[in-house]
Amino acid sequence: MGKHIEFDDMVKYINCSRLDADSIKLAQRVNSHLLVCDECKKQFDILNRFQEAVYGAVDVEEYFKESKNWKTLITFEIEKNVRLIVDRVKQSLYYYDYPIPVGVRGDGQAEKSNVSVLVDEENSLNTIKIVDNECIIELDCDEWGEKSPVICIADDEGKIICIEEMNKCGDIYIFRKVLSNAKYKVYIEPEGMMEE
Repeated sequence: MGKHIEFDDMVKYINCSRLDADSIKLAQRVNSHLLVCDECKKQFDILNRFQEAVYGAVDVEEYFKESKNWKTLITFEIEKNVRLIVDRVKQSLYYYDYPIPVGVRGDGQAEKSNVSVLVDEENSLNTIKIVDNECIIELDCDEWGEKSPVICIADDEGKIICIEEMNKCGDIYIFRKVLSNAKYKVYIEPEGMMEE
């Protein structure tokens, strides 16, 4: 099967508007991999549906503002010394105000790991963590129903970094993505995007 397809390559393939040697190689590589890899096929299908939905929008951020399905989950920034800075908590789908007022705390083990955690005040199963630049989002399955929510992360300029369906793991849905130091906006599509 080989290495998974990079997210940027999927985007290039979906948005390809010219036919040349590079685009043909990319199409062959993507298509041959999608035939044998269910994980990449699932992500490709979600990205393709998203691209179709966004097509014609002025920009991605405007699309999210006008969309009835997509909700802002959180806006945060990863910096070198402070791992998680939340600047728009009140606009979030959840109210992250536990256990201290701003909702930002370290794990108390700075020498072992660089961690910041946000915990939903009303349901402690809803968390957002940054562990050594890995963003981990966990949500209570009981609040979401049958369909797995879809997470979309965009950078501060509106470029989509990733879009993936959350995985069910026991009583929670979980999403993991390694990110670099920057500002991010995280959106969620509660109804999933796999079924029409």
